[in-house]
Amino acid sequence: MVRVDSQSASIDSGKARLFTRNGYDWSERFPALIKELGLLPLERAYIDGELCAPDERGASDFGALQESIGAGRDEALIFYVFDLLILNSKDLRRLPLTERRAKLTTLINGRRRKEWPHIQMSEAIEGDAAVFFRHACKHKLEGIISKKAGSRYVSGRTLNWVKVKCSPRQEFIIGGYIPSTTGRGVGSLLLGHYHGGFLVYDGRAGTGFTHKLSVELEQVLKPLTVEKPILQKVPREHAKRAVWIEPELVCEVQFTARSAEGYLRQASFKGLRQDIRPKDVTEAPVALVS
Repeated sequence: MVRVDSQSASIDSGKARLFTRNGYDWSERFPALIKELGLLPLERAYIDGELCAPDERGASDFGALQESIGAGRDEALIFYVFDLLILNSKDLRRLPLTERRAKLTTLINGRRRKEWPHIQMSEAIEGDAAVFFRHACKHKLEGIISKKAGSRYVSGRTLNWVKVKCSPRQEFIIGGYIPSTTGRGVGSLLLGHYHGGFLVYDGRAGTGFTHKLSVELEQVLKPLTVEKPILQKVPREHAKRAVWIEPELVCEVQFTARSAEGYLRQASFKGLRQDIRPKDVTEAPVALVS
């Protein structure tokens, strides 16, 4: 049930490590990938990429990714690399993106894929971003990432690198849950984000679970149970049968819009985000109202 976002790989004298975007070392979770990274023909490198479990269409399957990570298997996962920050003794961050990717392409595509199945170069498509975005959404992809070809590398969010999603997706803190009416598992999650030091209620996510996943999720949440809610201003009708928990877990949720009261509409659970700390979840949901 774990969801991960972009990762960075560091390689030094044949020893590789894999980090989440918030700096957590997840190297031990991906032994096959770490082995391949350590065999790259270089002395030192720092590479940006994203770990995916492709489906039969080549699109990332988050359910399969969660299952692979939860089971400790990475044989079917692919690390799509898209940027090269350091190569041997050279810091490349001041070079334009096109030059950094050209060096990365030479490094990655100079090998035969069957010998390096877990590391692949991401494809770059030049053209009208709006047209490409419409096609991505038509084919039920998550969205696109638009980058300025001549931009230098800058940490954090900038207008030179923009992620546009077909449906709003965001991280939320789990502040409680409603047990399933079947007697086992989670029926829905009660979500929030921090604002002014308080955990503000954003609504419920009641889909996105298989029965197996809902039972596993309840087992994770039960040890965090508390008597009183830490979530602020939860409507009485949303709090019926609620089990309150310590706000220690973050999850990613997809939703269609927000109600006039500010609550999420058609919110669907996509996975836990162990790479994000609850205290960093301080943004309100995307401001779409219906």
